[in-house]
Amino acid sequence: NPLSRQGAAVTLTIDRQLQYVTEKALVKAVDDAKAVAGMAVVLDPKTGEILALANAPRFNPNAPQGVTADVFRNRAVTDAFEPGSTFKAFVIARALEDGVITPASTFDCEKGHMAIGRHVIHDTHPSGMLDVKGILQVSSNICAAKVGQKLGRERLVENYQQFGFAERSGLGLPGEAKGVIPFPRAEISLATQSFGQGLTASPLQAAAAFGALANRGVLMKPYLVSKVVDSDGLVLLDNKPTEVRRVVSERTARTVADMLERVVEQCGTAPKARMDAYRVAGKTGTAQKADPVARGYSDKHFASFIGMVPAEDPRVVIGIFSD
Repeated sequence: NPLSRQGAAVTLTIDRQLQYVTEKALVKAVDDAKAVAGMAVVLDPKTGEILALANAPRFNPNAPQGVTADVFRNRAVTDAFEPGSTFKAFVIARALEDGVITPASTFDCEKGHMAIGRHVIHDTHPSGMLDVKGILQVSSNICAAKVGQKLGRERLVENYQQFGFAERSGLGLPGEAKGVIPFPRAEISLATQSFGQGLTASPLQAAAAFGALANRGVLMKPYLVSKVVDSDGLVLLDNKPTEVRRVVSERTARTVADMLERVVEQCGTAPKARMDAYRVAGKTGTAQKADPVARGYSDKHFASFIGMVPAEDPRVVIGIFSD
């Protein structure tokens, strides 16, 4: 009798309490921003365990009638976007690692306008000279592009691949996005890819990559199922933390994390992410959304913040993405 057959018990890495507060906070953030959708990923950088995975708008799986297929998508895993400025952290990490720049290096941000061929790139907050932590703090596109030029095309692309982009993490959920890191042949492509435009990544990939910075330079494979046990108590699957690779040295990861603490100070781009009880390090990202009809970019944005807490020895990486 098939009805008497017992299924296997699946234990997830999800933390029930964290999942609850994450969903609540995400729904509020999406409503406040009048966004079309939002995604959140919370993971343990030391193990790769996913502690919360949320999408908005939500639906009740017990009453799915009248819900469009769109809402069923686990966007945090299946959707790839141009991530924007969160990628500056990875570019600066590689440049420091390879000795192309030092923490004391300074760059001219050209007061917010820089011509590259017939294109002009802009900064939201025009600046003069900035050191490396200043580039992250005020999120200068122009200076990130200059760091990217110093790295060069091959190293920029290889670096993103090292951080886990353009490959599926193998989470096991259906439809996982791979993302695309095209080779930046044109000078303008090298510039825009240095600040996270002209390439795509999923929220899961972006959070896992930040996990490498939080985990002293080692990228861990993200996972969602901790174990599967059949009805007779036989363990069918027992997942353990898996190192993917060392991406940068512990010293570089530590240096970049320290710099990212400046982002949440009063003159950084994310003062609201500061906490009294814990030190927070993170990075904002705002990418213009491509317009498939008019070609080029629309006035719509994809905004994100990825942070680690406590900054000195991170227990969690939290990525919030708003479409």
